[in-house]
Amino acid sequence: MTGISVVIPLYNKEEHVRSCILSALSQSFTCFEVIVIDDGSTDGSAAVVKAMSSPKLRLIRQSNQGVSAARNRGMREASAEWVAFLDADDLWLKGHLSELWQTHEAFPEAALIANDYIRSSAKPGYEDGDVRRRMTGNFIDEAARGETWVFTSAAMVRRDVALGIGGFVEGESRGEDVDLWIRIALQQPVALSSYVGTVYRQVSNSLTSTTTVLAPDVAMRGIAARLINDGDLTPELRVAMQEFANRLALSHAADCLLLGQREAARKFISGCRDTQYWASRRRVLSALSLLPAVAIRALFAMRGKLQ
Repeated sequence: MTGISVVIPLYNKEEHVRSCILSALSQSFTCFEVIVIDDGSTDGSAAVVKAMSSPKLRLIRQSNQGVSAARNRGMREASAEWVAFLDADDLWLKGHLSELWQTHEAFPEAALIANDYIRSSAKPGYEDGDVRRRMTGNFIDEAARGETWVFTSAAMVRRDVALGIGGFVEGESRGEDVDLWIRIALQQPVALSSYVGTVYRQVSNSLTSTTTVLAPDVAMRGIAARLINDGDLTPELRVAMQEFANRLALSHAADCLLLGQREAARKFISGCRDTQYWASRRRVLSALSLLPAVAIRALFAMRGKLQ
């Protein structure tokens, strides 16, 4: 199949999966298939998918093995060379796949391609403006500096490259996507578009709202292992990898503070003492970690309302 295989991992998203799939089936780009991997849902999610009729849609059911295993299964079942990911609680705008494909055509050497995204809580009236497509000069350094990011539901990978390096690490549900992007970027070019093609809906049972963050995730552990074991890293790349880990650690620290896990937050913060890129954020989070949990949540809520 020439085109794109869309992989949707599904676990207990009965309320959201229909609108998610409809947003995929409504794409202006026409050469695609949609593969839903039901990862042992215990609600009516699979029934919702079975009731939807489209020649482009396939439902595959498996026992619960986690989101990484579901995405990997989807890649193995895919008919196309390119695989785009969409989580079952997110949405696509109708031009999303078209823009990914145009970016692929502009930069055919890239193995990881991503559009931009917007949160569902963002203020209405957003306009995308002029679309800018580019190859990153150094994805890891740009991500380490906070200049770019790849959101899973906005990303597309070359299937053989992703599977060839092991796909998503199974048994992991936090950082598994970033870990794969890093492994791809260490070997292959990355291309990005400023087109906003994805709406991120952080629902009550999403991974990011329910997962505790008491320990470093798989992306942070992978970076740490490379810094110790990979003697071929250039000094510049070594700095970028460490700062990428610092960015992730401080993000985890913020999540810990929101969950009331102040001691865990302080451990993440203390591990970033030598950061050059994130010193200001580290100081802010350090100050917040001294406040009562209720005050921390109030401050984060106020910030969200002001954005």
